[in-house]
Amino acid sequence: MRFDRFTIRGQEAVQEAITIAEKGQNQQVEPEHILAAMLEPKEGVVKPILGKIGATAQTITSEIEAALANFPQVSAGPQCLSLIHI
Repeated sequence: MRFDRFTIRGQEAVQEAITIAEKGQNQQVEPEHILAAMLEPKEGVVKPILGKIGATAQTITSEIEAALANFPQVSAGPQCLSLIHI
């Protein structure tokens, strides 16, 4: 994955996804972390797109938070994050 080829917003989403994974003590960044990061900004494009397909950002956010809560956590030793292949 060539991070430099992402848009600025894409790079910010990946960085925020890493932060979310670190806060949750998750060892791997999953698509749910990326989606959670993309749902955070108010000026983003994800919420309007969800609205166009009939989904609400609140519902999706709740589902994502539930999924993130079920991911394995690493609590001992240094945390080593790995990005999944997108």
